Amino acid sequence: MRRVRKYQDTLASGAFSGIIATAITTLLSWLLLQSGVSFTSLWIFAGALVLNDSALHTPWGISIGMITHLMLGGIFGVITAFTLRLTGKDYYLIKGLGVATCFFIGARGIIQVLTNIAPWMRDEILSTIITLINLLLTGIISSYLIAKRTK
Repeated sequence: MRRVRKYQDTLASGAFSGIIATAITTLLSWLLLQSGVSFTSLWIFAGALVLNDSALHTPWGISIGMITHLMLGGIFGVITAFTLRLTGKDYYLIKGLGVATCFFIGARGIIQVLTNIAPWMRDEILSTIITLINLLLTGIISSYLIAKRTK
């Protein structure tokens, strides 16, 4: 049986775990879009942080949105990793859900409203629900990876 190597670097393990979790949930969102479910994806929301609305749906806009989305996932993972480091790994899945909930309220409830990023998303209930589910899954996956891969 192969041993899992444990890492001491909280920042790197958090960033990698967050990016991996974000990539997984992004793939699930992409599959939902391909199956015909109509919602605004998180990479469009992430792209709206750095681009004007007119550039969002271009190939370069989507690429920049994906990269920004993965960067935000890395930040999410780092916050989760430091939360687990400060509070311990007991109940790590619940702590991952807590970080995800704070991230959801911070991104969709505060930053989006204050900066008027992607205002049309506030009218799309399905986009909000899928965003919440994505963030909860990201919290579960990243906290699991962090708890299993760090000392």
